[in-house]
Amino acid sequence: MHRTEQIWRLFVALVLLACPLASFGLDITFAPAAPNASDAVTVQFSQPFNCAAPTPTLVAQSADSLAFQSILPNGIVNCPFIPVPPPVASNFDVPVGALAAGTYAVTWKIYLAQSMGDPQLLASANASLTVSAARADGTAAAVPTPTLSLGSLLALALLSVGLGLRRLQLLTRAPRR
Repeated sequence: MHRTEQIWRLFVALVLLACPLASFGLDITFAPAAPNASDAVTVQFSQPFNCAAPTPTLVAQSADSLAFQSILPNGIVNCPFIPVPPPVASNFDVPVGALAAGTYAVTWKIYLAQSMGDPQLLASANASLTVSAARADGTAAAVPTPTLSLGSLLALALLSVGLGLRRLQLLTRAPRR
């Protein structure tokens, strides 16, 4: 194997390792997506399909955070109904009502119940919710533009540089005789 091929494979492996994973497929979204202080907010949770997954419960709320948790049963679980084909995800909606204007850190932790002792943390997800102030005329304030995280931007930049260097290497390589 050529040294350049080894470097290329190492680069691809590093990019794949550096890309943030989706927290075991956990996702937190909000309805409405950009609420104002007069809107009733619903937190929407999604995880890979699990017929025994309980609805997340709000366990703590402060001026700048909302904390939810789900505790999965331990041992053999008898699912009352499994649709065929099974859905891709289990989705839950938890209404939290109107929130004061500000930015909220939303966390969701999934635990596995233990027969003895405290539950074991299996996975967690984080999201940020910005609630804008309600205007006197009833319209919402400006909606923030969604952006990529810094890690995602770096991963895309590295991937673009790697692909560009690879293409440049292929273009400048002398034809074999």
